[in-house]
Amino acid sequence: MKKIVGAVLLAVVVMAVALVWYFSTTLSAQDCIQYCIDNSKRGAENFEPVADPRFSEQYVYWVAGDGDSSDSQEIFVFKEKFWGPFASFNRYEYVASSAQSESASENNDIGSIQFFAVNDKNEKENEPTVLFYGAKRDLDVFWFKCTLLVSGKEADFEGKVLLGNKTWMLRLFDLVEDGDDSGAELLELEFYDADKNLLYTYR
Repeated sequence: MKKIVGAVLLAVVVMAVALVWYFSTTLSAQDCIQYCIDNSKRGAENFEPVADPRFSEQYVYWVAGDGDSSDSQEIFVFKEKFWGPFASFNRYEYVASSAQSESASENNDIGSIQFFAVNDKNEKENEPTVLFYGAKRDLDVFWFKCTLLVSGKEADFEGKVLLGNKTWMLRLFDLVEDGDDSGAELLELEFYDADKNLLYTYR
């Protein structure tokens, strides 16, 4: 009986230690906001989450909705962190920020960043995920159209960007460098407002 009780107590202690470690090494949603504010290079104090429901891996993107508009647009990327095989308790870990990338636009209205996402099996993808984003008050982007080179042939794709209340974001993935035939090469990307007036062309 003592052995059983001892085994149960040991299991409880191990679980408790693991749970404490999990909470001490992850961030809540409010912690994510504070992390963004503390590390903002444009002095932003308002960050809006833009989640992409089309993909099962749980990334959350926080886009700066204010700050110095003369500086580049800003985004912070966090991934939902699960507690082993259990639920995530809505906890996150920092992945990347726009401080690691230059703005795609000379006038800083559009920002871009790329990083290697991790799939549901915790395996890093072979091709980078590329994000374009910005605050709507700086450039009210609504639509996009991109031209890709796939297996030597050009293909056009268009649609709506992901819209937040004050921000917007576009996610492109499986892009490759020039000369690589394993995926799609981005040739041109155009951004439009709600009336489909051309705002900016990225090449």
